[in-house]
Amino acid sequence: MVIYNIYYNVEVNDYWTYGNTWLVANTLYLIGQAIVGTLLAFEIPVFLLGFRVTRYYSFLMAIVYTVVFGIAGADWYYQLYLISQKNGYDFVTIFGNMVLAYNLIVHWSIIPVNLIIIIKELSMQQFTFLTGANYALNSKDTKYAREDLDWFLNPFTWIDLLWDAFFGYDVEDYWEENPSDEDHYYKNWS
Repeated sequence: MVIYNIYYNVEVNDYWTYGNTWLVANTLYLIGQAIVGTLLAFEIPVFLLGFRVTRYYSFLMAIVYTVVFGIAGADWYYQLYLISQKNGYDFVTIFGNMVLAYNLIVHWSIIPVNLIIIIKELSMQQFTFLTGANYALNSKDTKYAREDLDWFLNPFTWIDLLWDAFFGYDVEDYWEENPSDEDHYYKNWS
């Protein structure tokens, strides 16, 4: 699936139509989902236990992408075959239908990969095929995923990381005493 997508975007789309963001993002999404799907299908224990948050987000993205793809496909089918009065179509409607059809044709290769992820995660809720261990996602993984997302979206996290990278010490050392690093602590600010 990945090879088809890359070949199609290189040969037919002339290198992702010179860097079209939508096409490049879909190819990167497919590559990421293919990696997760492969590791999930073969039940690699390190991946199943150590990357539960990645699996959680991959599972959610697979569901959302597949549902949106299905709705888009149903809409295209409806416009093409179920509407009997097509003489009311204007240029914008026809162009929208063509764009929808193009995206469905180019990105169909993502759906089998997403279905593998969805089916595997749902089947692991009942049983694990190869190892017998319980690697299924649970409510704790939802909590961990939320905490990781909060950490990622917090601007102070990034300020702290950049400060440490540029200046070599934690930004909190200015107002909290660190016994192992007294050089940057100011005891009396007033």
